[in-house]
Amino acid sequence: NCCSLTDQNVCPPAASPSPTLTPSTLEVEEGASVSLTCSAPAPCWSHPPALTWSPNLGQSQETLQENQDKTKVRTSVKNFNASHLHHGNKISCTAVYKKQDGSADVTAEASLTPDISYSPKNVTVSVSPSGPVPENLNVTLTCSSNANPAVENYTWYSADGNQETFIGTGMNLSIKVSKDRRILFCKAGNEIGVGRSSSIQIEVQYPPQILFSSHCTSTESQLNCSCETLGNPSPNIQWYLNGLTVNHSKCEIFNETLNRTILRSFFTLNQPHKKNYLTLICRTVNSLGSASQQFCVSSQQ
Repeated sequence: NCCSLTDQNVCPPAASPSPTLTPSTLEVEEGASVSLTCSAPAPCWSHPPALTWSPNLGQSQETLQENQDKTKVRTSVKNFNASHLHHGNKISCTAVYKKQDGSADVTAEASLTPDISYSPKNVTVSVSPSGPVPENLNVTLTCSSNANPAVENYTWYSADGNQETFIGTGMNLSIKVSKDRRILFCKAGNEIGVGRSSSIQIEVQYPPQILFSSHCTSTESQLNCSCETLGNPSPNIQWYLNGLTVNHSKCEIFNETLNRTILRSFFTLNQPHKKNYLTLICRTVNSLGSASQQFCVSSQQ
């Protein structure tokens, strides 16, 4: 008995046999149930090798058995579901034989590198040039993803509510941007399936414009006007009455920001009848330009 007290210095032998992995290769589709078996000889029945898996893919079941030829084997069975995260990452089983004489342990390893097929993951859209871009500039959108096998086709869409409109194919898509701020996304497909990117909106910068909703109403006692402007960067509004800049001491002005690109300003002048004819101008400005609208109001209505 190699494990007897008189022979404990030679058990196990200095060179331990490598464990065996079954199967020796792993090529499956993501989601498949996988069972790996690691077997290592156990020359010392009372001191079998310790088997450890790397990475830890969950619980394993171990047995110690004797073959028909009287050799002893320690086995460990690891069951898990294949994931794209396992693809290309080594799975190993290490057998550790502890020396009974207190000398250094003897280790041996068996490993395989899984080949997991999976649909496109982490589908993303990048924009060049990035950041806010001027209106009517051509930009390039790039769709990228992680897939095995490689992506076979890329498709581009614009979204309006629940409706998707096809706009092009290919990893790269060139478009001319406008202030309508379309919602865009891409899909990447291979023989396993299709992945979808998150939706993006390209921030487009443009000079301000005054919207048709701007108007004035006048009575003998009060003049009320509103001016609504659209622009990016966010515009400012200044009122001019009969050619002079209006300040808050002469009238009431209230500004309301509807969103990042729309500003509405309300102008109120009491007792406009003191002047027979009023010329009121709304001027809106941002870093890219300006726009003006003139309101000509007669108090004699």
